[in-house]
Amino acid sequence: MENIQLGKRAVGGNMSVYIIAEGCDNHMGSLETAKEMVLQAKLGGG
Repeated sequence: MENIQLGKRAVGGNMSVYIIAEGCDNHMGSLETAKEMVLQAKLGGG
Protein backbone atom coordinates (compact mmCIF):
# COMPACT_ATOMS: atom_id res chain seq x y z
CA MET A 1 0.00 0.00 0.00
CA GLU A 2 1.29 3.44 -0.86
CA ASN A 3 1.64 6.26 1.63
CA ILE A 4 -0.70 9.18 1.17
CA GLN A 5 -0.24 12.66 2.59
CA LEU A 6 -2.90 14.11 4.91
CA GLY A 7 -1.77 17.62 5.71
CA LYS A 8 1.72 17.26 7.12
CA ARG A 9 1.32 13.56 7.94
CA ALA A 10 1.98 10.54 5.77
CA VAL A 11 -0.34 7.56 6.32
CA GLY A 12 -0.43 4.07 4.87
CA GLY A 13 2.36 1.72 4.00
CA ASN A 14 3.91 0.37 7.19
CA MET A 15 2.33 3.06 9.37
CA SER A 16 -0.61 2.35 11.69
CA VAL A 17 -3.87 3.97 10.72
CA TYR A 18 -6.62 4.52 13.26
CA ILE A 19 -10.16 5.30 12.20
CA ILE A 20 -12.49 6.72 14.81
CA ALA A 21 -16.13 5.98 14.07
CA GLU A 22 -18.42 8.09 16.19
CA GLY A 23 -21.44 5.87 16.57
CA CYS A 24 -23.21 7.93 19.23
CA ASP A 25 -20.76 10.18 21.05
CA ASN A 26 -18.42 12.62 19.42
CA HIS A 27 -15.81 15.10 20.48
CA MET A 28 -18.05 18.14 19.85
CA GLY A 29 -15.02 20.14 18.72
CA SER A 30 -12.96 19.42 21.84
CA LEU A 31 -9.36 18.59 20.96
CA GLU A 32 -8.78 16.96 24.36
CA THR A 33 -11.80 14.70 23.92
CA ALA A 34 -10.69 13.78 20.38
CA LYS A 35 -7.22 12.89 21.69
CA GLU A 36 -8.78 10.73 24.42
CA MET A 37 -10.90 8.94 21.81
CA VAL A 38 -7.79 8.16 19.76
CA LEU A 39 -5.95 6.92 22.88
CA GLN A 40 -8.85 4.66 23.80
CA ALA A 41 -8.98 3.28 20.25
CA LYS A 42 -5.26 2.46 20.45
CA LEU A 43 -5.67 0.76 23.83
CA GLY A 44 -8.63 -1.20 22.51
CA GLY A 45 -6.45 -3.28 20.22
CA GLY A 46 -6.08 -1.05 17.17
